[in-house]
Amino acid sequence: MRSRPLCDHWIVVFDFRYNRGRSRVLLKRARQFLAAADHGMDQELWSAFAYNLFVAAELGVKAELLMLPDKTLLNGRSHKPLHSRIKKWGKLGNVDSRHVSAFNTLSHLRPHAHQLACALTEGRGGADTHESRTRQLFTA
Repeated sequence: MRSRPLCDHWIVVFDFRYNRGRSRVLLKRARQFLAAADHGMDQELWSAFAYNLFVAAELGVKAELLMLPDKTLLNGRSHKPLHSRIKKWGKLGNVDSRHVSAFNTLSHLRPHAHQLACALTEGRGGADTHESRTRQLFTA
């Protein structure tokens, strides 16, 4: 809560966003995984790139959705509720459909990232696209 003078009056400003502090922590952690994904892309470590980019995207999505009061997201130990909610949020037009598409692609790659010689079959161009769309989650 902050108060500020405005002409001859004082105004009080309060940020009513739910879980704002938790979301900030998740975004900070997501940026760390994004940096690791960038390193993986630079070094052409595609499996590490795919895994770290997915974790960054998932943390970013969770930070976005935590602004809504939903205990399933707060206490959930499964990826499924988060994936379901972001798809619905995207269908409502609250998230760019390209972000949802990149998130879905990464979620399919993640379980196999440790087995793949090249986790992204599209190569560097596809990697750049997914990285760019994930990065946009943090700037939108």
